[in-house]
Amino acid sequence: MITTAALEELASYVPALVTRRMTDDLGATLAPSIERFPAAVLIADLSGFTALTEQLAQRSPAGAEELTHILDLYFGHLVGVVTGHGGDVVKFAGDGLLALWYGDEPLEHLALRAVQCGLAVQMIMAPELWGPPDAAAQTPALKVRVGVGAGEVTTMHIGGVFGRWELLVTGEALTQTGRAEAQAPSGEVVIADEAWPLVAGACLGERLPGGGVRLRGLVDSLPLRPLVAPPLSLAMADALRAYIPKAILARLEAGQTNWLAEQRRVSVLFVNLPDLRADTPLPRAQALMRAIQTALYRFEGSITRLGTDAKGPTLVAALGLPPLSHEDDPERGAMAALAISRALGELGFRAGIGVTTGRALCVAVGSLARREYTLMGPIVNRSARLMQAAVAGSAPILCDEATYRAARGRLSF
Repeated sequence: MITTAALEELASYVPALVTRRMTDDLGATLAPSIERFPAAVLIADLSGFTALTEQLAQRSPAGAEELTHILDLYFGHLVGVVTGHGGDVVKFAGDGLLALWYGDEPLEHLALRAVQCGLAVQMIMAPELWGPPDAAAQTPALKVRVGVGAGEVTTMHIGGVFGRWELLVTGEALTQTGRAEAQAPSGEVVIADEAWPLVAGACLGERLPGGGVRLRGLVDSLPLRPLVAPPLSLAMADALRAYIPKAILARLEAGQTNWLAEQRRVSVLFVNLPDLRADTPLPRAQALMRAIQTALYRFEGSITRLGTDAKGPTLVAALGLPPLSHEDDPERGAMAALAISRALGELGFRAGIGVTTGRALCVAVGSLARREYTLMGPIVNRSARLMQAAVAGSAPILCDEATYRAARGRLSF
């Protein structure tokens, strides 16, 4: 029988956006659904993080332990700042997070709260507060770039194959915020052009040539209104499990939470989905997700993230995560990519896929209140770059050398 402590641990892997819906209607999150609402959006990105992960990965296992400590430090504080300002951490990317402000306040207030949070993030994450970079080890300094936007957000609950559901957060507000974050210099907050009129009366800013407004300071502010976690009930346990990767569930149910950070040999798939948009009809989005799940699960892979940035929705999957690991995971990964590409093509969806194989740090990032299981390391970064090249080029699937060498005996490249 699940305990209250175990229930809270499960809930920490799910955003309040989902647990709140479970509180209102337990069955609502276990069926295809779509919702549109006004929200402020914040995207925070740790610049310099990719270089750090690639550098520390070369020092395994000591590098993995050091990276896990840095992740706990930075992401723990980042989550605390966001939730303290009323934001809901909806998604983690490998080197950043996405937070939303929504609810009963006017959009102007929600946007200002997100801006205040962005400024607080820059203050608390300032490198001088954490000490200088390790010059002897040539460890790069970490800084945070923050983008803030506001507008309509669309959420979809899609999937359901083998009881696994995915939350997609997309919409024009995320697109504008992604553009603002991309324009932000390290250590700065940039507000999207579309959101600036909502907060201009309370902020000082400087327009950037590439778009967006760099925040210079606040002339007015709102009192803090921390995020209130929705109440949990033991009846929510199965619904919570439906949103959590099997890799996490296997360890949680075995009481092995201390083993969630580990270096594993995995094959990673990054799948860009340019035709999955906020205006995609729910039946089409549901068909897309079920096609991906069916193709991936056939080879015993696992979805680790479904996120949206300036390039559109991107799904990240891996083969070799617990409790399923195989000697032929590189071959399975390449075959899963082929199966996903074919299945989506039959539905009329485009996809660009990058596939890589090697050792990655598999770790839960965040805090006890909100965290997410993610993969980090050079092969993860390389998979994302191959996906981008696949989208830009004529080949829908691109693999790295390690995947090619491991799978060329049975597949043609």
